[in-house]
Amino acid sequence: MSEQAGVEALLWNNNISVIAITLISYDYILQFEKEIQFVWARRWSMMSSLYLAVRYFGIFLAVLCALWGGLIHMPVSSYVTSSFDT
Repeated sequence: MSEQAGVEALLWNNNISVIAITLISYDYILQFEKEIQFVWARRWSMMSSLYLAVRYFGIFLAVLCALWGGLIHMPVSSYVTSSFDT
């Protein structure tokens, strides 16, 4: 893989990460009113706790994967050579 192709692949990765975070955030914003009405306003139960744990752990994982996958950490070079390659 050439260095140019590696840089293009990293840019694609960044673009896809931004799109994923945007769509997930948009979904959370749209559903937040219903979440308050049907989850937070009700008496707490095991299902309410599980719902909130899964919902917010999911957004935490999505952001963590997006940031870890290249939005923050961008390697200097996507193509590393060693002294043994000729």
